This record gives sequence, structure tokens and C-alpha cells, in this order.
Amino acid sequence: MPAIHPARMKIQVAQLTEKLRQPQSFVRELHNLLENYADRTYRPGQFGEPPPLLATYKTPPPVLRQIERTIFPLADSDPAAALALVDALWAEPVIEFRQLAIQLLGRIPPTPPEPVLVRIQTWVTAMPETRLLDIILEQSLARIRQELPDNFYDLVENWLEIDQTYPQQAGLRALGYVINDPGFENLPAIIRLITPALRMPPPGLRLDLVAMLRSLAKRFPREAGYILKQNLSEDRPDTTWLARQVLSEFPADIQTELHAALRQYNPQ
Repeated sequence: MPAIHPARMKIQVAQLTEKLRQPQSFVRELHNLLENYADRTYRPGQFGEPPPLLATYKTPPPVLRQIERTIFPLADSDPAAALALVDALWAEPVIEFRQLAIQLLGRIPPTPPEPVLVRIQTWVTAMPETRLLDIILEQSLARIRQELPDNFYDLVENWLEIDQTYPQQAGLRALGYVINDPGFENLPAIIRLITPALRMPPPGLRLDLVAMLRSLAKRFPREAGYILKQNLSEDRPDTTWLARQVLSEFPADIQTELHAALRQYNPQ
């Protein structure tokens, strides 16, 4: 990997701005730029990190941050051009290109929301690897979550109702980002969406349910404890397992209540 000279790197990246409204030319120039900064010493799977399924230049973070600063203003100044660039970036089977597409999409004003939602739906349907899915759910949906929550909940409900593990996982993980948002308060919407999965959790969703319940227990311990007790009273073994996995996340008094519920409804 060549040494990074900040002044020269900024000039190189700034030249990309001339191609922002020419998506295919932008993609070609971006490949050339990332090739210059590619880390040839990197070996996928080092340091316990699972190797990506897509190609990667292993671009140094300072270079990627400078590219982001160059392209992100396009989202507000020319949303149509930004959408065209999003599509061109996503079409490249390279981690950095798809990450940029995901982040740029999340900065485009969702008015109307359909162009953003259609792309998110298409991407999730294609079942991208987890590292990309998490960025999609966190960043591409950021403005939809904040500005159009009804559209967000409709999308999540659609995923949760599909009888397939991957979209259901996407739905639960998307809710996790909402729960962890300090400004989030619409707990009834979350409860409505997760209750079916809590009552009969598909095997492939157990770990995602545990992660989401841990977040709920930290933000809304009293309400999360009540939800679990309600489901424990219906003698559902899967709910018992879920409750035991998240007990330690609750304050001591609620842990005591849940222990009592476990003994009452599941004495074995």
C-alpha cells in the first residue's frame, strides 16, 4: 500500500467531483483511485475477521472518508443524480463500492420515499453478506426511520411476515437500530411487531431475538420484563429459553420477578 500524502490524496479525490453526474465514468475513476491505495499485504480472514464474499481493495479509512466527503453533498444538491450514482456503485461487486452506495442512499431525502425503499428492498432480497446488511439497515434506512417512521414500520412488518429466515432477520435487526436510538419512544410499535416471533421463534431467529431483547431490556427494562412474563405465562418453551438468555441484562428487581415467573410457569 503506498504511503498516503493527505494533500495529494485530497486532490486525487477532488477530481472525482467532475464525474459525479457521469456514473460510469465515476466508477472507472474510482477503481483507478482505489487501485492506487490498495493494501496488497492484506489477506482475507486475518485477525479472526471472516473474509468478505466480495472483492475488496482494503482501502485505508482516510481515503474512504475523503471520498465520502466528496460524494455525500450530491444527495441534497441533486437527489436524482445521487440515485443514479448509487445504482452504478452498487452494480460493482466490490465491498467499498457497495458501502459507498449504501451510505449515499441513506443521505438522499426520502421525499418521496419510494426510490429509497425500492433499492433497500432489492438489496435485502438479494441477501447480501452480513457486513453489508448491517450497514443497509443502519445507514440506508436512517432518514426513513427518523422522518417517515410509518414507512419504516411497514417495511419491517413486510420482512417479518415473509416465511424466510433472511428477511425476518433483517426485520429484527432493523428494529434493533430503532431501539438503540436515544430519541426512540414508540415502544408499542415494536411490541406489536415482535410479539409473533417471541411466541413462536423460528430456530434461525433465536440469536437475533436475543440481541433485540437485550437492547430492549437496557432501554425499557420494565416493559421488556412485562412482555417476557406475559409470554412465559402461556407455557412456551422457546420463550423460556429466550428469557434465560437475557435475564442478566435486567435490573435486579426485574430479574427477581422473571426468576419467579420462570419457576411458576416452567418449574422443571
